[in-house]
Amino acid sequence: MKRLPSRYRRLDGALADLPLEEPMLLS
Repeated sequence: MKRLPSRYRRLDGALADLPLEEPMLLS
């Protein structure tokens, strides 16, 4: 489920991709 917007990705993949997506979410 990595095709969802960063807003939803954070909720869905926060446990798995938080460290990797964090900079992208801030962007």
